[in-house]
Amino acid sequence: MVFLCEAFYIVSFGSGFFLGCDPLKIAGSDANANLGEFSLNTSCNAGCDCSTSVFTPICGPDQTTTYFSPCHAGCSSFNLSNSTFSDCLCFNGTATKGYCQSDVTGCTNLIPFISILTMGGIIASIARTPGALISLRNVEPYDKAYAIGFAAIVLDVFGYIPTSVIFGFIIDSACLIWESKCGDTGNCWVYDHDKFRNYLHGTAVFCLVMASAFDFVAIFLADRVKNFYDDSDDESNIKNRMLDKSKTDLEENNMIAEMKEIGQTELLA
Repeated sequence: MVFLCEAFYIVSFGSGFFLGCDPLKIAGSDANANLGEFSLNTSCNAGCDCSTSVFTPICGPDQTTTYFSPCHAGCSSFNLSNSTFSDCLCFNGTATKGYCQSDVTGCTNLIPFISILTMGGIIASIARTPGALISLRNVEPYDKAYAIGFAAIVLDVFGYIPTSVIFGFIIDSACLIWESKCGDTGNCWVYDHDKFRNYLHGTAVFCLVMASAFDFVAIFLADRVKNFYDDSDDESNIKNRMLDKSKTDLEENNMIAEMKEIGQTELLA
C-alpha cells in the first residue's frame, strides 16, 4: 500500500511535465542561445537606453506579442483616455497597456493541474502512518525514542534547511529577464516557462523516487518488520500475558490475606 500511494503521488506530480501553459511571447532576441541568455535590446530600441528596473508590459498590435515596457517597444506617445501607446519604432499601430489577452485567458491547464496534485497529495498522506511505523519497526524497542529524534534531525538538516536554497537556485536558473537597478540584480521578471516546469518537477520527482527507493530497502531488508502494528499480537502471546496477569493478581491476593491474618493475630495477642 505504501508503494502504491507513493507511486500515485509521483505520477500525479510528474503530470506537471505535460500540463504546462504556453510561454509568454515577449519581444526580444536570444543573445546567446547556448547559454539561454535573453536580451530585450533589438535594433528598433537600440537608442532608447531602456532599463529593466520596472516591468510595465504592453501588448503589441498583433495581440500576441508582449513588450517589456513602452520604452522597449520604442513608443513615444501615450493616450490616457484608452490606455494605448502609439508612435512606436518596433511596430506600426497602437499597443495596449498590460498583458495580451491570449496570455491571460489562454492557459486552461491550471485547474486540472491543481486537481491532480491535490488528489495525489491526499492519497500520499495515507502512507505517512505506515511510513512512520516502518521507521519504528526497524529499531529495537528501547531505541524508538532515539530513532524519532534522529529522523527529525535528518529531516531538518537535509530537508527543510537546504530545500529553499536548492529550489531557489533551480528557479533562478530558469529566469530570462532579471531586474536591474543601479547595477544590482534584483528579482526575476520573466521566466522560461518550459525550463521552469521541467527543472522544478524533475527535481521533485527525482527526490520522491529516491525516497520510495529507501522505503523499499527499509521494508524488505528490515528483520523486525514482521507484525506491522505490534510485536506480540499473536494469540499465544496474548494468552501468556493473561496467565501472567492472573498469577500476579493471585499472588497479590495471597499477600493481602497473609497481612490480614498477621494483623488479626497481633490484635488478639
